[in-house]
Amino acid sequence: MSTHVQFIARQAILNREQAAVGYELLYRGGPEQAALFDDPDIASKKTLDTSLLFGLDVLCGETKAYINCSRDLLIGDYLYGLPSSRVVVELPITMVEDAETRAACKRLKTRGYCLAVDNFVPEHSLAGLLPMVEILKINFNTPSRGQREEMVRQYGGHFLLVAQKVETHEDFKSAVDAGYDLFQGYFFSRPEVLSIRDMNVSQQAYMKLLEAAHDPEMDFLSLEHIIKSDAALCYRLLRYMNSALFCTQSGVSSIRHALILLGEREIRRWILLATVALAGDARPDELIRVAMSRAMFAELMACHARVQPYHAFLLGLFSLMDAILNVPLPTIVQRVEIPAEVAAALSGKAGRLRRLLNMIEAYEKAEWPVCEKIAEELGLQERTLPESYREALAWVDRVMA
Repeated sequence: MSTHVQFIARQAILNREQAAVGYELLYRGGPEQAALFDDPDIASKKTLDTSLLFGLDVLCGETKAYINCSRDLLIGDYLYGLPSSRVVVELPITMVEDAETRAACKRLKTRGYCLAVDNFVPEHSLAGLLPMVEILKINFNTPSRGQREEMVRQYGGHFLLVAQKVETHEDFKSAVDAGYDLFQGYFFSRPEVLSIRDMNVSQQAYMKLLEAAHDPEMDFLSLEHIIKSDAALCYRLLRYMNSALFCTQSGVSSIRHALILLGEREIRRWILLATVALAGDARPDELIRVAMSRAMFAELMACHARVQPYHAFLLGLFSLMDAILNVPLPTIVQRVEIPAEVAAALSGKAGRLRRLLNMIEAYEKAEWPVCEKIAEELGLQERTLPESYREALAWVDRVMA
């Protein structure tokens, strides 16, 4: 994979309510640059450049961008190209602290930037910089439980504390109980084992509706029947149609009238919004966003990967449905009639669809060597990946808005 293609991914930073308040931006140019993070100056400058190229609005919405900052990037004042209200500057704990770095941090603070220390540990405290720092990010799977709680007691009253690498719901609950403020990791995208249950009647109806909506041969009568069977769906559809978005002069008189006015493309979009939101109930918005971005990313890659676009879309969306419904994936596949190829891929069966999903998951985690290897196997052109990822994120923002 050549170095001229600039890849960037993001990882959500959530609050106690599991709402995204920021995204850490992760950059690498390709697998041959796997040692780029050994040269933090190059990695940081590339992250900055790609952030400007993609746009913070697309990468982070209305939340903040957490950007790793090398010493060279810091003292060179390169960050001033990004708005201070949108950026958290992450200082690595290994950064050399001297007169130059202290002066650069003071300049950033004067301009209104928020400073954080990444992978904070007390023995590498950057003592001279801490008075200017607002956020400490602590690797949650490194210290012992006692050490993690001690750091909250020692630093919690003075800093906002972020628990990093929170990979399970147990980790999340432990971090909340310990007093951490923000949380970063993939815990929210996995089902909570202790409360796993079967799908209720409404959830099954929503999954049936999703299945029907993404069938290439859309059956309007079947859709009308499913929607009419659920009061919440009826209400959402009529509200959606009568909103300022459509500006219908005479209003919408029936479900059938609404479906006719919408047309196939808009029906699919509305059903995606309504059913995933209703089926997920109280699940984090970020989980819905990731599922939707996977679906669109997969669809955009489908033609290049030689798979059917609507199969790819369903694969991406259903890949997180176990976490959205808190129901085991085999149960979902058994209860909802999705195409056999999609069901097989979701169940882990080898094939092009499964490889496409593996590639998307690697991209999300910035595992660039894995991503590049699978992309080559699927015959994907490297230049299509970052732009398609950006397009998927932008699409999710438009739809969620």
